[in-house]
Amino acid sequence: MREVLNTTAALWQVMQHHQRGYTVSIAFVTESEKVPGKALQWERDFGTRLLSYQKQDRKQRRLPTAVALSTQVHGSPSKRELILMATPFALTAHPDSPWAKEKWVEHLPRCGVYIMVRSPRPQGGYSWTWNLQESIRARLFARLTQLVKSRNASAIRTETESWVQIFSMFRGVRAQLIRTIRSAQKLWHACNRTSWPGIDPEDLPFITEFRRQQA
Repeated sequence: MREVLNTTAALWQVMQHHQRGYTVSIAFVTESEKVPGKALQWERDFGTRLLSYQKQDRKQRRLPTAVALSTQVHGSPSKRELILMATPFALTAHPDSPWAKEKWVEHLPRCGVYIMVRSPRPQGGYSWTWNLQESIRARLFARLTQLVKSRNASAIRTETESWVQIFSMFRGVRAQLIRTIRSAQKLWHACNRTSWPGIDPEDLPFITEFRRQQA
C-alpha cells in the first residue's frame, strides 16, 4: 500500500487510478497503527503490489486487479484514510474469493472532504477534477454568511485565508470557493459601505501541475 500523506498528491493518484480503469472502491478511516496489517492483507488477497505487466495480464484474462493507498485525515494525525480501488471484474469474482467478500461501491471516488466529478472546462469540453462534497461547501457558505451578517471583518479575513491553506485547489474546488466568496462579497456590499475584507475570489491559487505516478 502506498502511503501518500500529502492530500493533493493522494487526490491526483486516485484520479489517475480511476481513469486507468479502477472504477470500484472501498474507503474507510482507521488508526495509523493498523495500516501495516491491512496493507499486508490487501497485498495477499488482492495483489496490490503486483507489477504493472502482471496486472495487465490479469486484465486481459478478465480477472480483477487492485491498487491501494493511505492518506492523512485532517484534524486527526493518528488516523489514516485507506482507499482500495479495483477494476469492475471484482464485482463478478468467484463467490468464494476475497474479492466477493468486499462491499465495493461504484460511485465516483471520494477522499476525505472531496468527491471526484467530471465538469465543463473554461476552454470547452469536460474533464475530471475534484469538488468539495456538497455538505462541506454548504457548511462553509453558512459560516461565511454568518460572519458577514455579524460584520466581523477580521474573522472573514481569517476564515477565507484558512480555506487556501486547508483545501487542495483543484479546478472544481477553486470554482466552488470563488462562487461562495462572491456571494458573501455581494452580501457584504449590500450591508456595508466598506470594501470586502476577505480574500479576493479572483486571486485564489490553483493547481497546474499533473504529477504522474505509476499505478
